Amino acid sequence: MDSKDDTYISGTEYTLMTLASLLPFRVRVGVEDTGDDSSYAWMEISSGSNAARVRLDLPSRRYWDSGRVKVHYINDIPVLYVRRRPEYLFQGGRCGFDILGAVFYLLSRTEEYHAPRDMWDTFPVFYSSLYVQGVWMRPLVNLWARVLEKELRTLAKQKNIPLRQVPLWPDGHTFALAITHDVDVVSTSVWHHHLTRWRDNPMKARRVPLLVAKVTRSIVKGAQEHHFLDDWIELEEQYGLRSTFYFSVPVDYRHLYDNVYRFDERIHFRGRTSCLSDVMREVADEGWEVGLHSTYNSYDNPVRLRFERMNIERVTGRQVLGVRQHWLHFDAGLTWPAQETAGFLYDSTLGYNESPSYRAGIAFPFRPYHISEYRVLHLWELPMTIMDKAVFGQSGLRMDEFIGMELCRRVVADVALTGGLVVVNWHLQYRDEHRYPGWWNVYKSLLSYAQELGAWIAPAGAISEYWDERVRLLGLDTYRL
Repeated sequence: MDSKDDTYISGTEYTLMTLASLLPFRVRVGVEDTGDDSSYAWMEISSGSNAARVRLDLPSRRYWDSGRVKVHYINDIPVLYVRRRPEYLFQGGRCGFDILGAVFYLLSRTEEYHAPRDMWDTFPVFYSSLYVQGVWMRPLVNLWARVLEKELRTLAKQKNIPLRQVPLWPDGHTFALAITHDVDVVSTSVWHHHLTRWRDNPMKARRVPLLVAKVTRSIVKGAQEHHFLDDWIELEEQYGLRSTFYFSVPVDYRHLYDNVYRFDERIHFRGRTSCLSDVMREVADEGWEVGLHSTYNSYDNPVRLRFERMNIERVTGRQVLGVRQHWLHFDAGLTWPAQETAGFLYDSTLGYNESPSYRAGIAFPFRPYHISEYRVLHLWELPMTIMDKAVFGQSGLRMDEFIGMELCRRVVADVALTGGLVVVNWHLQYRDEHRYPGWWNVYKSLLSYAQELGAWIAPAGAISEYWDERVRLLGLDTYRL
């Protein structure tokens, strides 16, 4: 790209500003352009003419592709590289690895652009270079940010430069946890749901016995079996918490994988029979966030995304801030721009169906970068870290309650140590302890454990609004040097 328009932001600018937003104090960033190979980027803490500066080599992004990525451990911290194996993290104010190239590679999701997809048209964890290198469950960018923070603190102390503190999270909390729920079903007793799914299935002739079993069970159990929203609301009220519920919209372009409930459906809620739209409005009025669980085929279509967002807003009478794509159907080059155009503040799709993970190597909110247009998108990504099905489900790790609980607690502890953000996704139907033994207990354990560790627990929308304001106050929202 030869000429720069008003939206042009280089990958180096984007990565420097993103890293700066992950530090708990103010820094200045820039690039020292010498016109040759000795040019470098820098990050510094300054006071008058006195400055503590860290030098970061400019990235060699043309070398970063998934087939070349390797990992090397330095002081138990995994470092990605593609050319020379790094020998140190920081030394004398200089970074010893290509931190800018590695962070850009992870956050831009370049490895997904031309990667193979699975049968559900998603990018599974097994295709990830982080999985191949065995570090898909390490928050790499968080770890590097903390090492960078330590180096800057050391240099500032040596030069007696005071730090202008800007805490990562409010009210003394050391990390954050967003609790979210994908609403895939609103009543497991509604027999017409099963008929609708069967009708749309191309292999329906083979599934008649299963259909008869499901419909019979549904009619026999009747309205006694429901979506357990009461239990989720009651539990979170006991903890003094609020969460995010992502609801789907009934559409005429529904895919086989999409949810089938309607807003006019009558469900049992708080001891009475209510219309789903009334329940959604009541939940929103009491402080829970209602977001959009967008349809499978909306992942690349801003018109459909906007239509679905406006339908949720019409029901609740409140602005819809966030979205999570159903089935995690996501394409980095298409989905983020479509969501931005549709008017969302944030997305929380970036995770895997097969395992808890850090799909982009990060456990913090970040703005995606549009590679082909050289600009930063006006959208926050809150990467999904832990999903119930990824831990216990048949397409996930298939863990039992106790091993799954230990894994989830380890993920929360790892993020807490780096001051980051955990995004938890627990589906409503997995409250049923007869069908899904232990899943509900693990969720309760996660809330207690996160509170013990000092987490700020909030809906995803509240966290996005907070982070958006924090980056603005830091003066990093322009992403320009």
